[in-house]
Amino acid sequence: MDFLQMRYCLEAAKYKNFTRAAEQCYVSQSVISVQIGKLESELGIRIFSRTQKGVAVTKEGEIFLEYARQMLALEERMKKSFRVFQNSSEGSISIGLAQCSALYMLTDLVSAYQKKFPDVELSIQEGDSSQLKEMIRNGVLDAAFLSDMLLPDDLRTYELLQDEVVLVVGKEHPLAGRESVRLEELRGHVLLFSENSSILKSLQSTQPALDAAKRGEEFFRTRITKNTHILTNISLVANGLVATLVTRNSAGKYGGKGVHVAKLEPSLSRYVYLAVSEESAKVPVVDNFIQFVLDSPHRMVGGNQENKGK
Repeated sequence: MDFLQMRYCLEAAKYKNFTRAAEQCYVSQSVISVQIGKLESELGIRIFSRTQKGVAVTKEGEIFLEYARQMLALEERMKKSFRVFQNSSEGSISIGLAQCSALYMLTDLVSAYQKKFPDVELSIQEGDSSQLKEMIRNGVLDAAFLSDMLLPDDLRTYELLQDEVVLVVGKEHPLAGRESVRLEELRGHVLLFSENSSILKSLQSTQPALDAAKRGEEFFRTRITKNTHILTNISLVANGLVATLVTRNSAGKYGGKGVHVAKLEPSLSRYVYLAVSEESAKVPVVDNFIQFVLDSPHRMVGGNQENKGK
């Protein structure tokens, strides 16, 4: 039994005629008859009963044809899964987008890729960077656009941009009007952060914060907001005496007349990057996506700044 014999049977069932089936399969009628006869002998059943008008499917034949359809569909799925290793412009790729992706025009980049490679089946998952990294590690995603204060060392990463972290305060805040603020000057001030903020974690690891911790002192006080947008936090800052730290791009997009933005010294930066697992990077369609990102005019910095996971 082989796939060709199954196809002959499906065509014969469709047209209820061996001659018509032979025409569709570009073989002679005798080939169809011989191959279906061999298959019936091998299985020990009659797939077709012969009639004056042609052929009719038997009860056993209906059961066989259902299995044949499933097996041929599985064959096609198998072939499709292997085609991704042969053709970088076909196949499927799953991409994660961090919640800041629109801010950095990464959604435009994904759209441009889909327009250039319409035969690639694209699936998109949005989430925070920590969730998307786990999805890459677990094989749920092939690649993701992420934003973090540190690059992961267990994934292959391609840096796209470093976005400076800045201080945002309301007009009535004691630090308002300053062009730059040293980290030490944040001592005692209340800083507003969203839950699981990577900027907060990075700030807590700076030398002034670590020195204060060694002395058993509180370097700065925090207020945590849950499930809030950056715009919400900046609005809260504008209407109160708290401050916050965000990236310069975020401050430029969401900041308004009610806030003041100051540079931090020493500077802190947040990385925007493409992350890919080592296994996914070996698949041609994923490798093609990586090259598209690196070569695209949408890209924000030049050069292939690749960091391979250890």
